Amino acid sequence: SKDLVDVRLLLDILHIFDIDIKSSTMSLLVAVELNWFDHRLSWEPFIGGCHRVTYRASFDAEITEIWVPEIELLNQVEGIQTLPEAHASVRYDGRVKWRRTGVLKASCALTGLQNFPFDKTGCTLEFGGTRDPLYHRIKYVTGDPEYSNRVRNPSGFQEYEMLIDETTITQDFEDMSGFSNVVIRYQFYFLRATDFYVNGFVLLYILFTYLSFGMFLVDYSMGERLGYGSSILFVIVAQDITMSETTPVASDMLWIYKLSLGSKIFVITGIIQSLVVLYIFSHGNKEKDSKEDNNPINEETRPFVDEFDENLSADPQDNGCTQIGDQVVDSNGLCEDSAKISGSHKIEPVQGAQLNRSEEWMEKRTCCHRLIFRHDLVIKATDSRDTVKAKQLKRMDWTTFIFSFVIYSIFLAFMFAVV
Repeated sequence: SKDLVDVRLLLDILHIFDIDIKSSTMSLLVAVELNWFDHRLSWEPFIGGCHRVTYRASFDAEITEIWVPEIELLNQVEGIQTLPEAHASVRYDGRVKWRRTGVLKASCALTGLQNFPFDKTGCTLEFGGTRDPLYHRIKYVTGDPEYSNRVRNPSGFQEYEMLIDETTITQDFEDMSGFSNVVIRYQFYFLRATDFYVNGFVLLYILFTYLSFGMFLVDYSMGERLGYGSSILFVIVAQDITMSETTPVASDMLWIYKLSLGSKIFVITGIIQSLVVLYIFSHGNKEKDSKEDNNPINEETRPFVDEFDENLSADPQDNGCTQIGDQVVDSNGLCEDSAKISGSHKIEPVQGAQLNRSEEWMEKRTCCHRLIFRHDLVIKATDSRDTVKAKQLKRMDWTTFIFSFVIYSIFLAFMFAVV
């Protein structure tokens, strides 16, 4: 370009060292090559037969033997000036080639992390001058980056794989203090080795959540029920602590944290349901114990009470008559004899057509319905009060188990669908 020195920037990617998503940094082993023409260094090759020479080159004015353009990694943690020193090769026509190899560490706004660990991570290297272009009079041009075999064919024991075909190079103007600078951006994209995170975290979140539903199958009278659910919750929290050591803390939740949060909600809900069931069970036992305490029976008179209970029988259709031994009496005296009473009020046997409707309904259900509406939990007319209460609690547990299993499965299907 007129009045400007054209400096060509070439970048070779040799190895991917690390991408630290917690600190938003990327470390690459690269070779940075700068090409430019300096006519002051040209000579006649036919005189002496020399076509190229080498000069000591450096950004340090006390070390360099030739002029070198000023360029830097603008988003640097470790930039170009930290690369090892190297000599520059100069051709007879004044063309200078200066190539340096080392590690560049850039700080960049990583993109695509929302779907971690199924993300496609993006990071940039931004090159440009550090002074006003009107003073150092340089125009930077770019070439396509090259990749080593280690980058093209990554090892199976490497976390990241570079998507070579998706690399882009752009030149933008960026406003600085007092001037506008040209910035060359290399945008790289990487695929993560997801198997480690899937096997070590995702599957464990899912497995432990499904196992937590076993709380509803444990007898509510056992104290181990709450301990079982709480232990699983502690395991999931421990997984979160381990994951937080390698992931950034941000206002936007990562996909894996959404999965963890949903799993913890289901486990905590199960613990709360267990507390409710245990409260109902223990509260009913306390009421029963208090009634027994308010109606104590003297141990000395218990045989007489038992004998009286055996002889005492009542018929709800006797108009208040009670049979004691061979006589039937009421509050006014004797009633009809027991033979007449028993003869006038015969109880007809229950026919098959008069079965409890709920039992008939259960008999007609399919296998799927029987799985959900268990036959052994049907409340019958002959059930005692304690039996009814036990069946109601077990029905609550079974319903919650089915509901939690289905809803969590739908939640997982949705989570994997949005990745």
